Amino acid sequence: MTTSLLSRSNNRSIMDRVLDGGGGMGALIRSKDWSQNGLGPVANWPQSLQTAVGICLSSRFPILLWWGAELTMIYNDAYLPILGLMKHPGAMGQPGRECSLEIWHIIGPMLESVMQRGEATWSYDQMLALERNGFPEECFFNLFLQSHLERTGRNRRAEEIAATLHIESAPGRGTTVSLEWAVPYD
Repeated sequence: MTTSLLSRSNNRSIMDRVLDGGGGMGALIRSKDWSQNGLGPVANWPQSLQTAVGICLSSRFPILLWWGAELTMIYNDAYLPILGLMKHPGAMGQPGRECSLEIWHIIGPMLESVMQRGEATWSYDQMLALERNGFPEECFFNLFLQSHLERTGRNRRAEEIAATLHIESAPGRGTTVSLEWAVPYD
């Protein structure tokens, strides 16, 4: 019993550090049972994921993290308008492919290129038909996807690759939206 209480106490302190603040998405992450997810309990998350989530939640810039082999989604409050009403809150902790099926034919090959070859890719004025509010919406973005490098400056192996996709609205297309997608692998 003492070990169980200590374990819960340690889990709570890790969650407090990782999810400090974080607005509504920090609260959602704290309330979620991550043991039923590919990422596992927050207490077992690698330091790199804890750091990435802390940065994501503290940012006022829209950020979506795609983590691990399933590209599990974690996002911040600023990302909600991009995600839309139909996908939130179920998208939190969901595999990226399941949540983004309508654009996976575009995003998937970009991610695969970065993960397999470590090559940056980009697309200017890319139309993504997002189904985020109950109907398809034509949204235009400038996309940039790059791998993160190890301290040595070499690309990581494919299963460890980290990538960031920067999206900004295309000029003259209405609403300004900016987004960062990070896809780290531990």
